[in-house]
Amino acid sequence: MPARVICLTCGPEGVWYKGLGTEWHHAPAQPVEVKDATGAGDAFWAGFLTYWMRQQPLDSCVRNGIATAAQRLEGKI
Repeated sequence: MPARVICLTCGPEGVWYKGLGTEWHHAPAQPVEVKDATGAGDAFWAGFLTYWMRQQPLDSCVRNGIATAAQRLEGKI
């Protein structure tokens, strides 16, 4: 069974992602003042999956994942 979504998180370079049967897309990272990178990847996936489970469009899922990771990097969550 093929994956429906592939995301390649690239830290400060953002995220490359694609849905099943679509081209690759890039979403830039938000500029942040990094206080602690611990858990940033987990935060990305928490934000992504929150929107994914709400059946939001893929680009919205990625943007929410990036925003959630940015909050973690800044120490807000």
